Amino acid sequence: MRAIYPGDITRRQFEVIRPTLESARKTTHPRITDLYDIFCAALYRKREDYH
Repeated sequence: MRAIYPGDITRRQFEVIRPTLESARKTTHPRITDLYDIFCAALYRKREDYH
């Protein structure tokens, strides 16, 4: 389980964009890390780039 950050979106908000993210993925092997965690980490990194 990871820490919750102020910039995280809610799971409900994430479910709106999940289909777009899933459709961009090539079918390879099952994902080990939760896509929500990956997306929130990307948002965090993007936000840190501006500070």
